[in-house]
Amino acid sequence: INATYTIASLLAADAGSYTVTITNSGGSVTSQAAPLSVAAAGSAGAYLTNLSIRARAGTGDQTLIVGLTLGGAGTTGAKSVLVRGIGPALAGFGLASAITDPKLTAYTGSTAIGGNDNWVAGDVQAAANAVGAFPLTAGSKDAAFLGADVPAGSYSIVLEGVNGASGVALAELYDTTPAANLTRSTLRFTNVSSRTFVGAGDDTLICGFVVGGSGTRRVLVRAVGPGLAQFGLTGLLADPQLALFSGSTKIAENDNWNSATTLADQQSVGAFALPASSTDSVLVATVSPGAYTVTITGANGGTGVALIELYELP
Repeated sequence: INATYTIASLLAADAGSYTVTITNSGGSVTSQAAPLSVAAAGSAGAYLTNLSIRARAGTGDQTLIVGLTLGGAGTTGAKSVLVRGIGPALAGFGLASAITDPKLTAYTGSTAIGGNDNWVAGDVQAAANAVGAFPLTAGSKDAAFLGADVPAGSYSIVLEGVNGASGVALAELYDTTPAANLTRSTLRFTNVSSRTFVGAGDDTLICGFVVGGSGTRRVLVRAVGPGLAQFGLTGLLADPQLALFSGSTKIAENDNWNSATTLADQQSVGAFALPASSTDSVLVATVSPGAYTVTITGANGGTGVALIELYELP
């Protein structure tokens, strides 16, 4: 009996869901289904091309910090990333509580590598036009900069208010590599995260992401509240709830994670362990190219600090 299964020459018809059944004298057990998508040789497949976090931002403990990882198995080189910290422009969408003067700083470890306070046109505007980002008003106090030749690694994007400004802000990250130039070896976004206060209404924590390319992409989303207590944090959101939307349609949700269905995927990306009985939320979804949003709210109107994490899965 063979203990392995190999597809010698992978074809589009081989795409689907695969399970493993193990049998002995005591009976048999079947694994969860593992989806397999097939992309053309050399193509990038489906990939994360735009990431965003909308949350309350200010100064001190209310500084909005977004974590970003660039990588991917088999990738090389560096890439250009457009980073925007939106405040005043949100008023055009009817958000009266938007921060009036945001400032951006990018870090690798504790070293600042770029930033901006009050954006200017030029390369930033050209990059925004190329990726389809909504326009900013010339002379506004929104912040934006273009990071060129950024190598693989983990980064922090700090969005804070100038002169004590506070309010709702939108942090955006765009992969500016033209789709025609993307291959499987092109560096890509693999993770975004943010720890911030979660409330109701305008203080709902929202993570947006756009999938480009072709085929499908599996993603892991976590909303961690109680699980942060192991790091000595207090004031945590006691019972976070996750909902994943495509447009206005809810396509997945979770309240209180289940280790039986998501533990292996969390371990595969190196996510820190959650207590087995915690009320943190985790979901895994397979998504096609398009725009998606994730909302984090507190059960029964609860508020507090939570961590949103989005990972690319194999």
